[in-house]
Amino acid sequence: MSHFPKIAIVLVLSVTLWGCSSDSNNGSNNGGTDGGDAGNGGNDGNGGGDGGGTQQPPEVVDCSSATAALSIEMSSTAYDPAGGQVSPGDVVMWTNKDPFAHTVTSGKPSDSDSGSVFDSGNMSTDDTFCLKFPSAGTYDFFCMIHPSMMQGSISVE
Repeated sequence: MSHFPKIAIVLVLSVTLWGCSSDSNNGSNNGGTDGGDAGNGGNDGNGGGDGGGTQQPPEVVDCSSATAALSIEMSSTAYDPAGGQVSPGDVVMWTNKDPFAHTVTSGKPSDSDSGSVFDSGNMSTDDTFCLKFPSAGTYDFFCMIHPSMMQGSISVE
């Protein structure tokens, strides 16, 4: 399966949102989302918000050069742990330890826009996926292959 359509959509969103931002350092290659309404709680996979400003989306980073503040393994068809709390700027690393593929996909299985903030694509055994979370909020994630069994959440405070 080609990642070209997803990459093209992400790039279009990045350029569009970057151009609309009042923060000149808000250019990201992973799309973007605003902080949401005050009190939103951010449980939509797009991160929470404090009601103002533009929230930067998580950024995919190279796991070989990243220091993870939180490591999550995919084993026995589960995320272990199923999430956690990190600080803005921290990196979270997912590692697939199962003998079959998994994904790390933003949102919840029932969301119409799941995967719009981040998506690892299919991860084979021992593959890693790292995200740097620059903004406070709650970031839900799930496995598109096993959505009823694998769901989690990262809280950035």
